[in-house]
Amino acid sequence: MNDLETLIDRIVKEGGFFTKADLAELAKLDRLRMVLVRFHQGRFLIAAQSCADAIEAIEKGGWTVRDVSLPTTDPAYERHLKPPPSMGQGWRALCR
Repeated sequence: MNDLETLIDRIVKEGGFFTKADLAELAKLDRLRMVLVRFHQGRFLIAAQSCADAIEAIEKGGWTVRDVSLPTTDPAYERHLKPPPSMGQGWRALCR
């Protein structure tokens, strides 16, 4: 397992949420991986490389960032979640 897989596996097992250190590491390993930022006024997807700047801008605007996580469409979840037997092959389509 490489460093990126190790980081993503740990994040998924811990609920999918990033710390600031995790985000910095993700930006080094996979700068274009999308993360979900939830804050006072809503939520948006952004590339890992731009996340720290976006968080800083949000906080300067007086708002609070609630959390940063992997979106449910991230391929990492396909490795960790098992489909219910009734879903058959349709599960793969939902994970994309």
